[in-house]
Amino acid sequence: MDLSRFNPPGLGDLVGKSVPRLEDEELLRGDAVFLDDIHVRGEKHAVFVRSDFACAEIAEMEIGAAVASPGVASVLTGAELKADGIGGVPWEVLPVAEKSDEKKPVEQGDPSIARPQPAMPSDKVEYVGQILAMVIADTRHQALDAAEKIV
Repeated sequence: MDLSRFNPPGLGDLVGKSVPRLEDEELLRGDAVFLDDIHVRGEKHAVFVRSDFACAEIAEMEIGAAVASPGVASVLTGAELKADGIGGVPWEVLPVAEKSDEKKPVEQGDPSIARPQPAMPSDKVEYVGQILAMVIADTRHQALDAAEKIV
């Protein structure tokens, strides 16, 4: 068995050896910079509201209080996506072709495989944790506070 692919050229000196960690000192001193520590002017934060139920109908979603919350730029639901003509995410499946070893892609979104997965459903929830709404606000805390007001 050829194992050379697990040891690409240039990494031979590192595989199987202890590699000194260069970031430990910053982490231990509390000086490390994480992605969440980097901010840019005008940035917004998104928080998703997720379903607590599987296989449930969405009768109505009240987003008015969330929209009126301080710092909120937008609240999006499946109804807004549907109204804007934004469809689901198509599945791409590579079934094995009959009498051959070739795999041929099925047209994306082919309903014989599965219907497109909605980015956010407008009428029916299919699984626990499915995204129902997205709140966009100036700060993460404002987005979280507004998301809690969606019923």
